[in-house]
Amino acid sequence: LLSNFYLLATMHLMGIGLDINSVMVTVLGVGVGIDYGIYLLSRIIEEYHAQGQDWAKGISEALTTTGKAIMFTATIMLIGILPWYFLSDLKFMADMGLLLAALMLINMVLALMVLPLLVWLIKPQFATRTDLMVGESFDMSMFQDPAGDDDLPAGAAPAK
Repeated sequence: LLSNFYLLATMHLMGIGLDINSVMVTVLGVGVGIDYGIYLLSRIIEEYHAQGQDWAKGISEALTTTGKAIMFTATIMLIGILPWYFLSDLKFMADMGLLLAALMLINMVLALMVLPLLVWLIKPQFATRTDLMVGESFDMSMFQDPAGDDDLPAGAAPAK
């Protein structure tokens, strides 16, 4: 939501109207922004439990691991998209390249700054539940074939 607000403000400042091209950029940006948020929130929750249910340590560890990955990914995307603005002869392609680059940057900043701040302030209750966690200690036996033929789907009989 915040990234779209900033994108619309950027579009207004650049004099770009809302049309089919800019709507596609908005949709793509929302998807990437949601991904960044999911990656970081998942890691914050994982680190929250690993650090003895300490929000500060959990957020700090998540930012030093997944935060670096988000920054790296966004930087690579920016390096690939930003040249569209300078190299494209088509105005709409140049504008969309600049908008997409701005949106990637906005999503990265919001994911790395606003999301941890909101988690710190709100301290979501769902994050404290351990029954929602799936990791290395998850019992996979319920997904295996009782006959021991693990390469078959559960309940499937081997071909004769």
